[in-house]
Amino acid sequence: NSDANSYSFKACDGTGFNFKPGQHISIRLPLEGGEEYRTFTICSSPTQGDEITLTIKTNRPNGATAWMKNDIQIGSIFSAVGPTGLFNLIDYPCEKLLLISAGSGITPMMSMLRWLSDRQDDVDVTFIHYAKNADEYLFSDELKKIANSYQCVKYHQISTHRVDAEIHGLPTQDQIASMIDVTDYQVFCCGP
Repeated sequence: NSDANSYSFKACDGTGFNFKPGQHISIRLPLEGGEEYRTFTICSSPTQGDEITLTIKTNRPNGATAWMKNDIQIGSIFSAVGPTGLFNLIDYPCEKLLLISAGSGITPMMSMLRWLSDRQDDVDVTFIHYAKNADEYLFSDELKKIANSYQCVKYHQISTHRVDAEIHGLPTQDQIASMIDVTDYQVFCCGP
């Protein structure tokens, strides 16, 4: 997706980052109106804690995400607060996990899924991601690789606007129930 970019950050002191899969970080950006903190979900896995990766969709042509896309430079130094947040797998362990995301809400889910896959945890994972059209799906190739190497995961990418797909449209209880058995899931949901 041309509106999404990934940025990797390392700690200046080389200590790496200690975070839980699904958490976020706030970065102070030197925007036109002055420095402001913007909060982004960490997309990378805590198993790769020597750096964090943020995958960010550019929302407006003159906002913070556009500044990052146009002006951030390799080697730039930023202040940050975090990582923090209760939306994470460590604080809510489970045996059956349902991840539902839409648009850029996929980023905490990717952190969780990458972490589970790296660890090969014995967790039954169903991941359902919604986007308007197939060209807006993020991480499609990586999701295929994860599904091939981590047998515990089943994933579905659903277009909300393509009516020719077998499963399409906005999420409904019946639609989600058709993709899972409906008992005892820990559910994480993120999106617009």
